[in-house]
Amino acid sequence: MEKQKGMLQSIVEIFILLKRNIFHIAYFLLTGIVIGFIYANWVMDINYQSVGKVEIRQTTNETQLIQITNAIKSEDFYEVVVDKLADEDHDTLPNGNPITTAYISSGITATYVVNNPLITVTFDSEYQELTLLTLNTIVDEFVVYGNTNLTVVNNNLHVYQNAEVATKTGLSNTMIYGLSVVLGVAFGAVVVIVTDYSSGKVLFASDLEMSGFRVYSLTKVKVKKNDELASQKALTHNILTLQNNLESHIQDRFLKTVAFSTFGRSSNVDDLIDLVAKTYALNDQKTLIVDLDLVKPDLHEKYEVENKVTIVDIAEQGLESVKFKKLQNSLYFLGGKEVTYPSKFFKSDEFRKAISTISKDFDIVLFRLSRVEEDMTNLNALDQFDFLVMNVTINRTSKKKLNEYLSVIENHKYQNVVINTFEK
Repeated sequence: MEKQKGMLQSIVEIFILLKRNIFHIAYFLLTGIVIGFIYANWVMDINYQSVGKVEIRQTTNETQLIQITNAIKSEDFYEVVVDKLADEDHDTLPNGNPITTAYISSGITATYVVNNPLITVTFDSEYQELTLLTLNTIVDEFVVYGNTNLTVVNNNLHVYQNAEVATKTGLSNTMIYGLSVVLGVAFGAVVVIVTDYSSGKVLFASDLEMSGFRVYSLTKVKVKKNDELASQKALTHNILTLQNNLESHIQDRFLKTVAFSTFGRSSNVDDLIDLVAKTYALNDQKTLIVDLDLVKPDLHEKYEVENKVTIVDIAEQGLESVKFKKLQNSLYFLGGKEVTYPSKFFKSDEFRKAISTISKDFDIVLFRLSRVEEDMTNLNALDQFDFLVMNVTINRTSKKKLNEYLSVIENHKYQNVVINTFEK
């Protein structure tokens, strides 16, 4: 029965995925910081602002406040400010252009609050010192201008507050860098999640559990770094646990034959077979490793032995007595051979007889099958194995290829399957 992932499990898996791709996220983080630095130092327009206040020492209504603020933003008053700045030898901008009424009008703002006797005046420009000077000139000159020209104020305008500094407006560099970090990490996380989930690969062991098969991680152990002894003990424990679990599913006899399939070209499965075989052998079980890869048989190279007599030879020649290559006490090896039509070979009576011949002298026989991407015909031999161990590499194995493989197993109505996962 197909299982469903819980929300908590999905959230945990997303964090695992992000941790797995931490270097990719770090790349986007670094990129974000670089972009933020470029923007803050070369792209962003830097403006400064000063704030002052004019007080009206009389009761005013909103209509009067509007008249006052309109006067501050009038062309006539702008000319007064320009003339005053010129009198103080400030008639040009730092870039060499003359100070005009357009410069004043582009930066001035005047606001009021009903029933409040204060008019707030702000001035913005890209020149810090000139911003401060201009704002204070505006405040001082408007008190004189308003008292002289606006009857509505009855000579009751006063300077309430001049500006002391011109502060930078907009985002600070610290905020820009902070946003760059946040956006870089967020964008990197989104890219990683979208890319991985759309890759069509097996991302988590839970993806495999959906198939209904038991899932192990035989080669993944938690020990202190560089503690080889502890690692070896943990691995051996995992292998023994697998052996006991497989054995428990065969009620009428002992576990005799186990096949190992793999997705992708990886030495992991060969190392796993070697570990399983040596674990059996060390527990006084006479063990045989058979290279049943009939597409690219190369397991003999791992053990540096000659590939003289193979399982194909035994089947084709009907050999009853075979001298197997001894690797160490209780551990033996039999190589494989390329076959033009592997599917036909696996269906033959000769193959089945060969399996029987090589199995009768051993307590356990382990078969290395061809890689799934290269050949799926070895599944025609499923009925000869007590168990099939499918080896899947997380974040590398194709879900489509895995599902194709599982569909063939389902068609064969073969139930004795377990999945082992490798970390990429």
